[in-house]
Amino acid sequence: MDDVMKKFAVITTDTDWATEKQVENLIYFFETRNIPVTIFTDKEYDAIKRRTGLSDCAACKSQRENVGPHVHLVSMKTGSNEEKNMLQHAYLAMDKDMRCMFSTHAFVDSHYISKEMHELGFKIDRNLCTWLQPQLQPIMHESGLWRVPVWWEDDVEMRRLANGQSTMQMVDTIEPGLKVLNVHPQHLDVMRDRLDEIIGWLRSSGHEFVYLRSIVGLKADDTA
Repeated sequence: MDDVMKKFAVITTDTDWATEKQVENLIYFFETRNIPVTIFTDKEYDAIKRRTGLSDCAACKSQRENVGPHVHLVSMKTGSNEEKNMLQHAYLAMDKDMRCMFSTHAFVDSHYISKEMHELGFKIDRNLCTWLQPQLQPIMHESGLWRVPVWWEDDVEMRRLANGQSTMQMVDTIEPGLKVLNVHPQHLDVMRDRLDEIIGWLRSSGHEFVYLRSIVGLKADDTA
């Protein structure tokens, strides 16, 4: 494993029909902890617009590059024109600076999705969910996409707790490897203390929080 990946952590969020206030609260939560957030969104939010801006200034462009579509698909098994149109709509609905990376609702995945999104110009998918898997790093998918796997997700932990399953103590599981944490705005109130606990553990073990796209070294010109 690349040594560079051993101490990187990334926060991503899928907006998933969240309210405007929930999205605003999530952005504020991480900003006050000096943690960059990579946003995957299924619609326009004023809270995101205020963050990314509408001008072509360098700062606004940089923020837009850290936002991508969160695509809702039941499945894509055949690669039909209808399915391709759904993906193309997600592409065209986004600002041109927001066409680098994507995620899908419930991690729905197929060869056709990866192939079509790469052909549309996307470079990264965050479309694989693991559970505290050590030694993670970006994967080069055969489609040409960089796949960046999730290490921890809030609703997975919530489901495990509801089912009486152990969530393990993070302090015992912080092993080398990329740490991508995916958080939903709707769950912030419930998971606030747990997130602060995990953030503290990661920082105490020397992890640096960065944007998702920086993990694979993409710059603005890479999506032109």
